Amino acid sequence: MTKKKLFKRIALIFLSAVILTPLVFISSGSTKIQPYYSGDAISYRGQLIFGTANSGYLEIFKLNGNDVDLLVKVKDYNPTFNSYNDYSDLRFSSENGSLYVYAISQYTVFKYDFSGLNSLTLVNKVKNNYWEWYKEIEKLGDSLALISDKGVKIINGNLDVIDSYNFTGVEPYSVASNGANDKILAIGDSKIKIFDRSSRQVTKEIALNFTSDNKNHKAYLDVSNNKIYAIDDYYAKKFDATTGQLLASFRHLDATGYGLESTVGNDYVYFSNGLGVVKLNKDKFTVADFVYTTMSGGPQGWAIGLKLVNTDKGDILVVFNSSNIILLDGKLDKIASVKAIEDMDEKPQEGLYLNLNHRSATVGGVVNLTGGGFWANDKLQILVGETEIAIVNADGNGRFNTSLTIPDVKKDKQGIKVNGLNSGLTYSTSFEVK
Repeated sequence: MTKKKLFKRIALIFLSAVILTPLVFISSGSTKIQPYYSGDAISYRGQLIFGTANSGYLEIFKLNGNDVDLLVKVKDYNPTFNSYNDYSDLRFSSENGSLYVYAISQYTVFKYDFSGLNSLTLVNKVKNNYWEWYKEIEKLGDSLALISDKGVKIINGNLDVIDSYNFTGVEPYSVASNGANDKILAIGDSKIKIFDRSSRQVTKEIALNFTSDNKNHKAYLDVSNNKIYAIDDYYAKKFDATTGQLLASFRHLDATGYGLESTVGNDYVYFSNGLGVVKLNKDKFTVADFVYTTMSGGPQGWAIGLKLVNTDKGDILVVFNSSNIILLDGKLDKIASVKAIEDMDEKPQEGLYLNLNHRSATVGGVVNLTGGGFWANDKLQILVGETEIAIVNADGNGRFNTSLTIPDVKKDKQGIKVNGLNSGLTYSTSFEVK
C-alpha cells in the first residue's frame, strides 16, 4: 500500500472513531480559550521566535530546546480611558541586525524594537484618520503592507503609506506575495486572484472548490519556479503562475483546506487541513510525510495556519493548531507546543502607584521600591531614566517590593519608571542620581 493510500485509510478510520469539534471552546464566566489560527515566525540570532495576536494580546514566544518560553504577552493599553484595545496581527522584521515587531490594532499600526527579546520598545505608531480598520499586516516583496476591506497599503519603516492598491473582495488573511515584488496573491470567491502591481489590477483568477464557510485560506507563490500551490476542500494543487494551468493535484481527506507553506529553494511544500499537516514533494507532488495534529498539542487541535522557518537545524514548521501552537521539524516530528491562553479579562485591582524610601541616591547606592496597580503576576520592567536595571514579577494582587542598585548613569533627575510587560501599564516617579 502506498503512503498516499495509507494516509487516506488511516484518516477514514480516525474520523469514524472520533467526533471532531474544532474551534469550539467552553466559556465559564469571563474565562475563555482563544483559538490560534495565524501568526508569524522568524529565525533571529540563531533562535526561533514566533508569535500571534489571535487572542487580542501580542504573544511572543521563543523555542528553548524542547520547551517554549513566553517572552511577551501584552495588550494595547489606552491610558486616557484606562482601557485595552485588541491587537489583530503582527509581523517580525530583521533590519540591520535588530528585530522589530510590526503590529496592528483597529486603526493603528505600531513598530516595536524587540532586539533584546525581553520587552517591546515602541519606536513609532500611526493612527489613520479615515476609519480604515486594519485586518492583516503582511510582508509583500521587500515591503510591509496593511490589509483592510478597502484594499492594500504599502508602508515603509517609518510607517508612512507610500503606495496603495484597490485589491478588495478577498479574505484578509489570504493576502501574500512570498517574496515577489510584482505580484500579490489572495483568495476570494473560491478563486486565487493574482494582482499585478504594475498594471494595478487582477490579471488572473484560478478556481478552487470550497464547500465550507471556513476562512483562513492561503496559497503559496514559489518565485523560484513560477508555480502557485494551493489547497481547497478536496485537493492540494499546483498551477503555472503565468497561465493558471493546473499541473498536478493531490486528493487529501475531503476536509477543510486551509493553507500551504514553503520557502524559496525548498524541495517540499506543507499544507494543513484541520486534521493535520502533509508534506509534499514539489516536483512529483507525492506525500513525503504526514502527521495528525488533532491531539498532538492537546485536545481540540485543528491545524489551520502555517509558518515555515529555515534554521541551521533544518526546517521548523510552526502550526497554529487552534487550541495550541505546535512546532514540528522537517520530518513532522513534534519539537514542542504551547497551549492557547485563557483570557481572564484581567484588570488592575487598584490604581497605579510607586513608593521609594529615598528620592535620591549616588551611583552604586541601594533604594527600596514598592508599587502596585499592575496585573496579577505581571512581568515588570524597571528603568532609571532610559536604562533598564531590573525585571521583577508582581504578586497575585499586582504589587511588588524590590531593592534596586543605582547604575552608572548620568547624574541628574532621571526618574524611575516601571513598565508592565504583560499589561502595557506604565507608571513613573521622580528620582535623582547624585
